Amino acid sequence: MADVKYTEDQVIAAETAIEVLNSAQAILSEKLERSASSDLFLAGQIEAKARELYGLQQSIRVADNAAVEDIIATWGPRVRDEQRFWRELWAR
Repeated sequence: MADVKYTEDQVIAAETAIEVLNSAQAILSEKLERSASSDLFLAGQIEAKARELYGLQQSIRVADNAAVEDIIATWGPRVRDEQRFWRELWAR
């Protein structure tokens, strides 16, 4: 197998995308904890969104610069603004 080389910038960007999605997962987990016993429907919706984000996180490839940058550009602002996070999460 050929040696695959990535630039430091590519690795940092991929790690950043992963961290951004980890932050999104943390927001979902917190909301799930608060609502799981009182609203089973909402809990199910949150779990489904968490699975989607997990799939997105697992799809990250260091060499896929466009996808990595898209994740950072899309989800970065969302995790910094919780109201925006919820508004845009349900709009997807």
